[in-house]
Formats: sequence, C-alpha cells, structure tokens
Amino acid sequence: MATENAAVNFSEPVNKNKQTLARLQESPRPLLHRRDAEDLVLTTAARAEQDQTVVSAATRILSAMARQEPGSTERLLDILPDAFPWVPALTSGHGEDHGPVPDPRDVA
Repeated sequence: MATENAAVNFSEPVNKNKQTLARLQESPRPLLHRRDAEDLVLTTAARAEQDQTVVSAATRILSAMARQEPGSTERLLDILPDAFPWVPALTSGHGEDHGPVPDPRDVA
C-alpha cells in the first residue's frame, strides 16, 4: 500500500476507469479533484467505520479521565496544544489575534 494519497481529477474514474481505479486502490485515502467544488476523499466503508471507532474510543477515554481524576481537566488542557495547535487560541485570553491557525498536516 502506498504511503501517500493518490490524487486524480473527478472525471478520470469515469473516462479511464480501469487505470484510475487501479491507481486509487493503492492509496489509503484517494483524493478526487473537482473543478467547481471542494475535493472529495474516497474511503471504504470498513475504513470509515474503523475511523469512527477510534475517534469514539478516544473521546470516551478523555471524557472518563476528565470525570474521574481530580485535576485531569487542567492537565488535558495543558496537553491538548501538543496534539492540536489551535487549542491555545481557544484556551487563552480573548480579544487579541493569535495569528493564523497552522495546518494540522504540517505539524509533526
């Protein structure tokens, strides 16, 4: 399986279906570029279900930690900016511009 996402124009799966579909199957999340609309990401139903399961489990874990451990909410707020760089803008003082939010794909 390829590590990078394949990208094709929206019309290619229709016009060159066999070649395009073979290329897209090698990618974990193929991207379809559309001329007049937002690009689309394709995935299998099984992968989408796995993603939902992971997000749901992570949400339940963080929620349980916040409810059960004294001070855990504050610890989570301290840790979240490492995973989500836009969190400082939400948790710090309001009224000042914190600059552009970094693209999460650019954060290591």
